[in-house]
Amino acid sequence: MKYVIMCCTLIALMASIMPASANWNETGFPLEDHLVAQGTVNGSVYVGGGHGKSGVSAFNVPYTELLEVPPGNVTFARLYTGAGLLAKPDGGAIWLNMTLNGESLGNLTIRGKDDDNENVYIFDSAYGGWIWYNVTDRIVSGAVNNATLYGDAIYDADGKNLGWGTKYIAGIILVVVYEDPDKPETQYWIREGADYLHKESSYIAEKKNTTATFPGAGNQTCENATLYTVARGSTNAISYNETLWVNGELAACNLAGDRNGKGLDINRTEITEYLRESGNYVTYERGDGSLNIGCAALVLGKIEIIPDLTIQGGLDVSLKTGETTIGVVANHSYVVETEIRNKGTGASNGTTATLFDNGTPVESIDVPSIDSLNITTVAFNWAPISGGMHILNVTIDPNNTVNESIEFNNNLSQDVYVYSEGLADVLPKIAFFPTRDTNETTINVTVTNNGTADVHDLKISLVMDGITGANNTLSLPAKSIGTTEFVYSAQHLSTHTAEIKLDPDDMITESDETNNNVSDTFKTIEVRITARLSWVNGTTMFDYTKLVPEEATVDELLKSVANVTYITGSKIPFSIDGVERVPMEDTWWCLFVNGLPYIQPDEYQLHDHEFVLFTYDRSIGVMNYFFRPRPVLQYPEPFLHGSEGTVPNTTIVYPAGFEGDANAIRNQLIDYGVVNVTTSLVGAMTGNQTENDNLILIGTPDTNDLIQEVSDSYYLVGLPVYFKDDLMHDSTTMDVYSAGGMVAACDNPYDNSPEYVSHMDAGPSIFMVAGIDNDSAHTACNLLSTPDQLDCFWKFVSTVEVIKGDLNRDDDITTADAMIALQMATGSRTPDIARGDVNDDSMVTSLDALMIMQAAAGSINL
Repeated sequence: MKYVIMCCTLIALMASIMPASANWNETGFPLEDHLVAQGTVNGSVYVGGGHGKSGVSAFNVPYTELLEVPPGNVTFARLYTGAGLLAKPDGGAIWLNMTLNGESLGNLTIRGKDDDNENVYIFDSAYGGWIWYNVTDRIVSGAVNNATLYGDAIYDADGKNLGWGTKYIAGIILVVVYEDPDKPETQYWIREGADYLHKESSYIAEKKNTTATFPGAGNQTCENATLYTVARGSTNAISYNETLWVNGELAACNLAGDRNGKGLDINRTEITEYLRESGNYVTYERGDGSLNIGCAALVLGKIEIIPDLTIQGGLDVSLKTGETTIGVVANHSYVVETEIRNKGTGASNGTTATLFDNGTPVESIDVPSIDSLNITTVAFNWAPISGGMHILNVTIDPNNTVNESIEFNNNLSQDVYVYSEGLADVLPKIAFFPTRDTNETTINVTVTNNGTADVHDLKISLVMDGITGANNTLSLPAKSIGTTEFVYSAQHLSTHTAEIKLDPDDMITESDETNNNVSDTFKTIEVRITARLSWVNGTTMFDYTKLVPEEATVDELLKSVANVTYITGSKIPFSIDGVERVPMEDTWWCLFVNGLPYIQPDEYQLHDHEFVLFTYDRSIGVMNYFFRPRPVLQYPEPFLHGSEGTVPNTTIVYPAGFEGDANAIRNQLIDYGVVNVTTSLVGAMTGNQTENDNLILIGTPDTNDLIQEVSDSYYLVGLPVYFKDDLMHDSTTMDVYSAGGMVAACDNPYDNSPEYVSHMDAGPSIFMVAGIDNDSAHTACNLLSTPDQLDCFWKFVSTVEVIKGDLNRDDDITTADAMIALQMATGSRTPDIARGDVNDDSMVTSLDALMIMQAAAGSINL
């Protein structure tokens, strides 16, 4: 394993100094290198698309963009798409298939760093990608063009996901140059690429800005100069203050503020006032975040400042009374809501919008002036008087009072089936949740009125373990859903049957009287949930032990003790009790259950006595990777409860002289209730044990080779403290120790290939209970007998007292120590601050070497 990891490291170092391959470049592909179109036409340039894809859980949901191309003769057209493509920086693939108006543009297999597609730009650590398609001969002008991207994730033989499919696509963008003899002369320059502006990390230097030029552009004849920029950066409407500069003057801010998708923006900036006669250039600054620029188009000429009103999305029909609507019933009152967007270059005048039902006007409402690229929501009242299929149509500006650049996109029609009035039909659904701030169980009842008549004062009875208890009432319009709740106090590990009866006195006439009752059983378990700040020495925000129904999710548990908001489109916490994620600082809420890492809190179902931990801190970055360390503060987890009720066997691996420590740890784990615990001498381990067991590695790197092997891949498995060159390194502070020991946890790498990034695996784990010397290792073992001292993610044992200047550790200061200090000062040997920093300036320098030489000669005392 050490040999393979060393080879991987050498390969990574060689790659960092070799020229980038044709289709992958860690720092991106500058716009300045890719001028793909330039010319003059009587016509204009269209840049559109990019509504954004977010909140989709599947990897293979198609992404569709409707692109309204103005009339004219198309002379240039390219489609762009991309964003997050891969899940692994060192391999894997996804396939993507773009169709335009139903015809495929070709199936692509994206291979990350090994990609060889000529129309794909791969950047970053192969996580990011930007794709272009030449569609000049395929675009239909004067019409709506449908671009749809299909894709799927790819999995390896072990079922591990290697690709993100279409899940994180930022959008589809279309750039078209078209001729129209009725339009004035226009000059244009179109640049593309994957200009990647980013912070400095341990594996890549900072790229703060990028510059693009437009040869031949000048201000002598143009009336307007417009710059379009397709950029992706900040997300969730958080601005990182990305800026655009034209010839050194600030022209625009917030270039990627979610206006066209998740972190995506088609930024249109009028730059006429900044243009000069020649030598014009633009500079993009990333601000506080990262910024990926995929396209920049400069258009010189007379630009029409004209609106373009269109309906964004569909028509949302809902009950005026607010209940969840599952169907439309005649003679009921509804709200028909939609969004109107101005996609044009200028603000619109105030106008009207009209709702039609089967061609008959229903209601006209005033639409205020909408600025360029802004959106307003309109809502119509609708009360259908008959059953059957209804064609709803919303028309913006029906009297053509607004002059628009495109007039054929002002309508949206949608078929809506309307049920005739009839009988009610109520049916219940039951679920069990933790109750906020108590040990009670909430019995949540969802009542669906699937019928076509309203129900009033519906009686809902709760029967617990055969005994009738409380009653609630609920009124529901036809084809709607409502909820009500009961609470019940149950003892730990008790099991109860809850039955819900709707209309038990048979007061309501229904189309189906047989579906009014439902019952289910729940068991009450005890769990613990803690939230804390910082990996090490963190402040505890809260620590609760409470009763919840078995198989409640972690998210439900969290909401029962704290106020939570979420990252858009997920159940990952954005804030807990007001402590918010800070994306620009890469600070997150991280979840651990029984000492194992998880991403989505709504996907883990709880078992008795499990331990949930949320911690707030930055990811730890080393080399080409960022990782989450694992907590030792949840000990004896993960050995006791494991993951989702499955607990691997546990093997304690020890060298000679540590058998007593191994047996003591084993006996203690058995006392905690851990089963299948064995001990093994180093070298006596079977391959099955190494690959499939939880491992507790004790001893020193010299006496237990597994300790050194895991240390060699610390950044892959998520080990925050590791051993190298006879020293102990803290990867979070870069401190180096020449004495002492520690207890730390990480993933077991032996069930994967050695180079695999596995710190987020929830399978077998490793506890590293080790030291530089035997005494420190024994002290670390003793920590496990007092788990209340394991109050951090990883724990150091007190270092033994060292002799300043004694770098070869022979308990004497000689000229040999001075030579070692000099090697450390020149960088040829890892500095040992604890022993070599004799002048207390936190470094080992030539001055320290001189002082050690003087001490060896007896001239000074250290």
